Amino acid sequence: MRKARIKDEGECWYHIVSRTAFQEFKFTDEAKDMFVAMLRRVAYFSGIDVLNHCVMSNHFHVLVHVRRKGEITEEELLRRVAALYGADNAEELRTRWEDMRKRKMLKRIEEEQEAFTRRMGDISPFMKCLKQRYSVWFRHNCGMFAGTLWEGRFKSVIVQGDSKALSAVSAYIDLNPVRAGIVDDPKDYRWNGYHAAINGDSVAMRGLAQVFRPDATEKDFAGEYLGQYREILYVKGGNAIDSEKVKEVVRQRGKVPLPLLLRCRVKQFLRGTFVGSAEFVEGEFQKHRRHFGAGRKKGARPIGRCEEWCGIRLCAARQPRNA
Repeated sequence: MRKARIKDEGECWYHIVSRTAFQEFKFTDEAKDMFVAMLRRVAYFSGIDVLNHCVMSNHFHVLVHVRRKGEITEEELLRRVAALYGADNAEELRTRWEDMRKRKMLKRIEEEQEAFTRRMGDISPFMKCLKQRYSVWFRHNCGMFAGTLWEGRFKSVIVQGDSKALSAVSAYIDLNPVRAGIVDDPKDYRWNGYHAAINGDSVAMRGLAQVFRPDATEKDFAGEYLGQYREILYVKGGNAIDSEKVKEVVRQRGKVPLPLLLRCRVKQFLRGTFVGSAEFVEGEFQKHRRHFGAGRKKGARPIGRCEEWCGIRLCAARQPRNA
């Protein structure tokens, strides 16, 4: 029996990762473009903000913000349906519900609308919808394949809704193609949020700005937060850093600044359960105590040999082997 996924109620931030089956390199440039487009449509329908993304050839990363659940008007619901299923389907629904109102079928309308809203504001139905719809598109457009496209369940880590923790995880996502040796500079990889943002994509700009402030807009990214984000990506404007040199420092038990550590694979960002300050991780650990062994006394465990960054020492709840 598989373990229940650890999720928070209400507003929350998640780093989500999913891989293709057998980690095969299946995604062409066209397939990556379609994934980004589909990600945005499903996210809009789900009422989830995509703060950052990176689509590689055999896996993807997304950093998302799940908003507090609130009342969704019928007009907003129809806009979300139109984004995912098309304007014609949304208009058919509108006409159907108007007709049902004339026939006093109010309970039936409520049930049909609730079937949609149940899928909103939750990462599980969000990811189920995204992966299923993308699999159908991929099968029809990129050649048939046997079995499933995806390798099991997606991984999710709850991230503290703090600009320091979120910007660290976001930069880690943008640096994926650098760690993989595909590019030397994250701005040169077309399928990450940073490339899209600096090339004027308003959705990507707004997402990265909201890494720093939840109500920020795309204008805030260019005017206020781009410089701060570049300091994490480039270590105060420097060129790409050799990850092997960073690994050697870690092997010698030395401490490194967070921007350098992000050039290496940080397993806690993938399997650490919670990522943030010691206080945040400890609080989440106590909240979800039943998911951990009875002998576990403390939740927060420092990430690698990372130095304090901007007043925060990043921690996680789990310390994967060889981290």
